[in-house]
Amino acid sequence: MDLPSSLIIKSVVFQPKGLYKFSSEALNTDEPHYFLIVEIEGKLFYMVVCTSQFEKKKKYLAYAGIDESTLVWVKPGGDNGLTKDSFVNCNTVFSHYTIDDLETKLLAGALTFEGHISDSEYYQVMNGIINSPTVDKGVITIVKAKFDKFNE
Repeated sequence: MDLPSSLIIKSVVFQPKGLYKFSSEALNTDEPHYFLIVEIEGKLFYMVVCTSQFEKKKKYLAYAGIDESTLVWVKPGGDNGLTKDSFVNCNTVFSHYTIDDLETKLLAGALTFEGHISDSEYYQVMNGIINSPTVDKGVITIVKAKFDKFNE
């Protein structure tokens, strides 16, 4: 029995710890960025974006009085598909993407699956979100529940 492509996409491609590259209308640029799925709740994705501008982000965090643990280094290579140092900005969680939105981007060729981050990096990202003073408390509650399960 052949499975429908949408079922395969939803159950295999879109998973927490997955890195995806696409352009986002939520950013000030048309340049594609790496996004990481932190959690999936129903049809809604909780994602964070990666940056290669470490020094610029670090200066901003110092200026804003935000803990550096909210900027998580992801080592390039291995299973993640990255070719240079990238840093996950845990201070902004994008929670407006749905499975249908990302599936549409994927099928149109506007989104590529790049790989997965390690469990250690995922743990640090969840911790960074929980420690961020700028993330919505409802999102922190969802991520904290996932973080607690991850620690069991």
